[in-house]
Amino acid sequence: MRWHSMADEKVKEYLDNLRNQCLDYIDYVEKKHGRPINLFLAHHCFMNPVIMTEINAIRVANGKAKVPLVVFAHGTALKMYQNEINKLPEFPMKYYSWIREEKKVFEGTDNVSGVFAVSAPQKDTFESLFPDFPKDRVAVTPCGYNQLVFHPKENMTREKAFGAMPQILYDGFDVSKLPAEVKNVVPGKTVPNVDSYDNVVVFCGRFADWKRLDCVLNAASKWEKEGKNTLTLIFGGGSQAARVHYVDLAYQQLKLQNTYFLGPQGQPELADVYAVTDVSVFPSKDEPFGLVFIECMGCGTPVIGAKSGGPLDFINDKVGTLVEEGTNEEVSERVYDAVSQALKEDWKKTKGPECLRYAIERFSLTSQADLMLEYLASHFLK
Repeated sequence: MRWHSMADEKVKEYLDNLRNQCLDYIDYVEKKHGRPINLFLAHHCFMNPVIMTEINAIRVANGKAKVPLVVFAHGTALKMYQNEINKLPEFPMKYYSWIREEKKVFEGTDNVSGVFAVSAPQKDTFESLFPDFPKDRVAVTPCGYNQLVFHPKENMTREKAFGAMPQILYDGFDVSKLPAEVKNVVPGKTVPNVDSYDNVVVFCGRFADWKRLDCVLNAASKWEKEGKNTLTLIFGGGSQAARVHYVDLAYQQLKLQNTYFLGPQGQPELADVYAVTDVSVFPSKDEPFGLVFIECMGCGTPVIGAKSGGPLDFINDKVGTLVEEGTNEEVSERVYDAVSQALKEDWKKTKGPECLRYAIERFSLTSQADLMLEYLASHFLK
């Protein structure tokens, strides 16, 4: 459910409930440890910093010290504000004016001491949306990934990783209406003969236009028509309408035979999949950051993306490639070319070790925390 589809009373109810839960938990933590909290960190430039700002006001009114509040900016809320500004039909102007004019969360540093952005493009986006927030209080700190989950697994096999995963299509999917060429596509059925394929290519992401799953499906159509023995796995989900759109594109229009939808999966399951994948493809348009790239590289698997958004900051030819931007048709062709090159040159073997080293060195949770603490001391809390 989108925020814009919620009634005002439901939004207020959500805010009230979350604020009360936070107040109770903060009180519990401070009593348990016998000292006050000295830093609040709120994720997303939306409801969470609004609530923490209100909590600070309540604390001050009760004679307690104000706690410095730092916000971690992600792409989702910023994209919503841009959609409102651009007057998209499903995003009437509501929350951007609310957070700026009524809540005034990011109008100067009275409420927020600093902002961490996940990438340079996201830093630029935040600064354009909130021009009154000082730029020297906005820092780029890339997301860290969980190395305990995402790592190479020597004994992992395709059968163990995804052999038992059922296909997840959409409500009302009718197998009887599939083209005769499309075999083994059945809701709940597993992918047959997983070890019979020469290669495995994976897409993982939300079923949204800007993720450009259609580019991956069109590229898969080309390598299937050429007779390449490549298995393409699609992980993720979306609304019923989105699932219908992409599943029907795959099977009704493109008549894909070696491409399967396996639905949303948890981190441990995806880590197993990445470990046995030859290359992963995430050709998003203006991806805010791209943590999925990091998680995949952490498993020793090369990645392919597009030259826009967060991945521009960290993807290089030692760990994969970024294809040139363009129309979806052009990006589809470029994804096909990149995947073909990756499989021909065996990037899993030639780039995989560097993927792992690079992910650990630059994107471990420890390195992220060190960078955040450095900015806190030097800029945000001075």
